[in-house]
Amino acid sequence: MFTIAICDDNDVFCKELADTVKEHLDSVRVEHEIFIYHSIQNIRYDFLEGIIYDLLFLDIVFDAETESGDELGNFLRNTLRNEYSQIVYVSGKEGFAMKLFDSRPFQFLIKPLEKQKVDTVLDKIIQIQNVGRELFSYNFSAKEYRIELRKILYFRSEGRKIKVICTEGEECFYYGKISDVYKELRDKKFFSPHKSYIVNYYAVEQWCRNEIIMINGDRVPVSRNKEAEMRELQMKYERG
Repeated sequence: MFTIAICDDNDVFCKELADTVKEHLDSVRVEHEIFIYHSIQNIRYDFLEGIIYDLLFLDIVFDAETESGDELGNFLRNTLRNEYSQIVYVSGKEGFAMKLFDSRPFQFLIKPLEKQKVDTVLDKIIQIQNVGRELFSYNFSAKEYRIELRKILYFRSEGRKIKVICTEGEECFYYGKISDVYKELRDKKFFSPHKSYIVNYYAVEQWCRNEIIMINGDRVPVSRNKEAEMRELQMKYERG
């Protein structure tokens, strides 16, 4: 499921953009959901709850709010450490473009939006985000289950069981070894700060010396012998 959020205080613009997005994604047969926000405060709250969108169309100026769209983008990148969601800023003024680089946007589009440019952006992001749609598979009670990697916050070993903690409060478990999980996912920005945990880098909100705070508020311990390794890993990922 390809998820798109549109955040703009102009209701007509939101509906027109949603129609354009839906028309194109239907034409290329991509299953999707579109969510509309008219307030930065509301979408910020959902981000804090751990909701992650594949794509965010974000206006810059909101007349009734003190926070701007680019400040929300910086919050998403630098506070929530969300590098997965692609940001496309939309505005009627070209002069904003130079101040947006800190939030590493995918594109900046000028209103009124041209359908061809929106279609091009969608096609490119679908291609990029397909990487994030890789699946993690596990077996339980003679059945195979699959979870999109982007929805996994972290794995925790509990004896012979492995618990999988996902976005939006979902949890599941199966029997296995945490070392096998690490072997499978270590090249996909999953790392092990502790012998009992495997963490998704994109779901980290804050790095501390002896623990990692996840976007849902959970705290994952960092082993003393891995503190230096975690600092190096953090710098490596952030440089990337």
